[in-house]
Amino acid sequence: MADWDPFADPGDDSSQAPASPPKPKPVIEPSKAKKGADDIFAALRFLEEGAQQPPPTDVDEFKSKLDVLFSTPDGEIDSVKSAYAEVARLSAGDGSRTISTWQRALGMLEAKECSNLLGLLIDDSVGLNSDPSKTGISAIHLDVPEEDSGEVVFLLSWGGGTLQDMEDVAKMYRELLPGCTIFISTSNRKQSFGLRCQCAFGIKSAAEAWSRSKRPPKLLVHMFSNSGMHAWTEILQAWGAIRSSEEHLGVLDDLPPLEDVLRGIVMDSACDSAVPLDSCIQSFVQSMAGTVAFAASSDHDGSEDGKRAAEVAGKRAVASLIGSASVAKSHLYSKPPKTLTKLADADTAIVHRLEPPVPMQFIYSKDDNIIVPQGVERYLQEVKDRPSRKGLSQPRVWCLEKSRHCFHKLTDPVEYRNCIALFASSTMS
Repeated sequence: MADWDPFADPGDDSSQAPASPPKPKPVIEPSKAKKGADDIFAALRFLEEGAQQPPPTDVDEFKSKLDVLFSTPDGEIDSVKSAYAEVARLSAGDGSRTISTWQRALGMLEAKECSNLLGLLIDDSVGLNSDPSKTGISAIHLDVPEEDSGEVVFLLSWGGGTLQDMEDVAKMYRELLPGCTIFISTSNRKQSFGLRCQCAFGIKSAAEAWSRSKRPPKLLVHMFSNSGMHAWTEILQAWGAIRSSEEHLGVLDDLPPLEDVLRGIVMDSACDSAVPLDSCIQSFVQSMAGTVAFAASSDHDGSEDGKRAAEVAGKRAVASLIGSASVAKSHLYSKPPKTLTKLADADTAIVHRLEPPVPMQFIYSKDDNIIVPQGVERYLQEVKDRPSRKGLSQPRVWCLEKSRHCFHKLTDPVEYRNCIALFASSTMS
C-alpha cells in the first residue's frame, strides 16, 4: 500500500489515470486567452507588452491635491478619505509621489495619537486597503554572467529589504558560482499581481539562461523571511501552471519540470505559518521603516548641512515608527488581529504539496522577534514529516543564539559564507 500523503490534493487521482501522449500547443493570441485578470499568464503578458502606465498627470495637480489633503481638518474623516483617495490615485505607479506624501506626514509619527490621515497611509503601506489585483511591481534585478553555466539562483528578499540590502548576498553567490544567473526579487504584497509579475520575470529569466547554456539546468533558491516564502509560493504555483499550459509562451515552452532543475533551498529566517500578532506588527513597521527613512533623508536642499540634518531626521522618524511608543503600532493594534496576520502568514500547505524534495539549509536565530524560532522549528518538523522526503537526508540547520532577523549574514559573515559555500558546492556540483 502506498504511503498516505497528508499534503496531497484529495481530488487528485492523476496517479491512477492512464498515460496519454502530449498534446500539441495551439497558437493562442494572448489577448484572446481566457485567463484571469491577474493570473500568471496575465503577468507574463504584462511583462511582454510592457507596463501600461496611466496617462501622466500634471505635477501641479498632484501638489494641489496634496495641499488639499494636508489642509483638511483631520476630524472630518469623510473629507480626509476623499482627499486621500485623490492623492493615492495620482500617486499610482509613481513611487516618488508616495515619498512626497510621506515627507509631509513625518511629523505625525511623533504625535501622541495616530491621526486619521496617518492611519490611511499606514493601512495602504501594509496592504489593508489596496487591491491586490492592481498592486504594482516592486524592485527586481537580474545579474547575467559573461558565460552561462546553466546555474540559476533566486534571491527572494524580506519585507522592507531593498536591492542594496541584497548586494552582499548576490556578490557572494557570484563568487561561489561565477557562471550563474542571479535573480533578485524584493518583497511585495502576498498573492498580489505585482508579486506575480516579479515571479513571472524570474521564471522567464531562468528559462532564458538555460536556453543559452549547453550545460544541465540547475536552480538554487535562497529565501528570506515570510516575504521570501510568499514569492516562492507564487513561483511554485506559476511553474506548474506554465508547464501545463497549452499556449505558446516562447522560451517558456521548454521550461523543464521543477523537480528536474531544483537543486537546493536555503531558508533564511524563514518561515512561520502562524505569525504572532506582536511579531506581525513589528514586521510591518520595520518594512515601512525603509520608506520612512528614505522620505526623511532625501528631503534636503543638497548642501552638506542639509544632508546631515535630513539623515538625523530619517533616524528620528524610524525610531518613532518602530519604538515602543509608536502611534503606527497603536493604530495597527486597533485592527482585528486576523486581518493583519493573514497578510503575514506563510501558506505552507501549498509549499508542502508542490515543492520537490531537495536538500535544504535552515538558518535562523533563537532571539528573532519577527519570525520566531518556534515558527521556524514547526515548519522544519513539517518538512521532515513530508512523505515525499522519505529517504532524503534531513535538512541542515544552523541556529544562532543571538542575531538580527535576516541579518545573520552580518552577525557572523565568515560562518555565513562558509555555510552557504558548503551547501552550494554540495547541491550545485
